[in-house]
Amino acid sequence: MQGGLANRLRTLWAAKAFAIKQQKTVVLIWPILPELGCCWRSLFTLNTPSKVLTIRQSSRLHRKFLSLCRHTFSTFGLGLNRATHPGIPWEQPPRFGDAKFIPFQWIQTCGEFEETINIDPPFKPNPNLSKRATRRIATIREKHDSLIGVHIRRGDHVRSIATSSLEHFKAAIKQQIDRSEGSGFLVCTDCEREATELRDIFGKRIFWHPPRLLDRSQPISIQDAMIDLVTLAQCDQLIGSYLSSFSIIAAKYGNIPLQIAGAANE
Repeated sequence: MQGGLANRLRTLWAAKAFAIKQQKTVVLIWPILPELGCCWRSLFTLNTPSKVLTIRQSSRLHRKFLSLCRHTFSTFGLGLNRATHPGIPWEQPPRFGDAKFIPFQWIQTCGEFEETINIDPPFKPNPNLSKRATRRIATIREKHDSLIGVHIRRGDHVRSIATSSLEHFKAAIKQQIDRSEGSGFLVCTDCEREATELRDIFGKRIFWHPPRLLDRSQPISIQDAMIDLVTLAQCDQLIGSYLSSFSIIAAKYGNIPLQIAGAANE
């Protein structure tokens, strides 16, 4: 598994679909890296025939094990070594051949490699994180007829920032208010400046809980991200960011409508 939290959850979802379809056990390798320095066990429990193996980059033994796996699968042809191509659209996951007669497959990816329609979530959030998300939602719902999640992806995602600009989020929020005067908005973002600007414009309709830490190499940062994901999933609908796995997986987990800010301009 590669990438951040949402990318890994998408891979986990695809692995469950793949395991069910091929009637095989899928072993997922969860590397602890600077971009995600948190063990999966502190985030969720599994609801899938797949298994997850944690690899710590700080462990020389673990690094050698991972290197040996890659070498064995590639050199001796025991399986497939295919990574998702960056140009493949999110809605078109890559397809693999029939695996029934292949003893092993090595799939290196940060996205969905199998269709996940009608597949239940492969994970259940950690109870403590889930309780914090539920409390946050309950407080906001007391004040508003409907609750709209807003996920503003920033950081290093250049295309997402360019397509889903703050102006596009402002327009989407205004349209929602015009449709439903009693709407409240739960904003999840790592950009304090943009969250503050939305609050200055739309006032008490905007709710934002700043992350305790932005360093993804620290478990507390990833746990906060999991709380945000579960919280967004409990909204009535979601205004998300272009090409953001976090927006996609939150809407998918909550089975709620997803509107991508600025997508009409693409």
